[in-house]
Amino acid sequence: MSTDQPMAIALSIAEDYARWLNTELDASLTEVASLRDELTRVRETASGMENDLRPRAEQVEILAHRLQDLEHRGPIGLIKWKIGALVLQRRSR
Repeated sequence: MSTDQPMAIALSIAEDYARWLNTELDASLTEVASLRDELTRVRETASGMENDLRPRAEQVEILAHRLQDLEHRGPIGLIKWKIGALVLQRRSR
């Protein structure tokens, strides 16, 4: 048995390990890129939903005020509510 054989075996093991590490690194980088893309899509979806919900939240606030008028002002509140409903209906057209 020569002294070169253990060195050749050690070198072969080190090269195999380096190839395996590079393969794992490439796979990890691919996965990270995929997760980044998915996170970007989720953020864009959330931003779009937030933009869609903002007008609805404003409308809920308006309707809450109208309901308060109805509950606290009787006939005057009903008249104000009708006028507000007409104004909102005309704005939406």
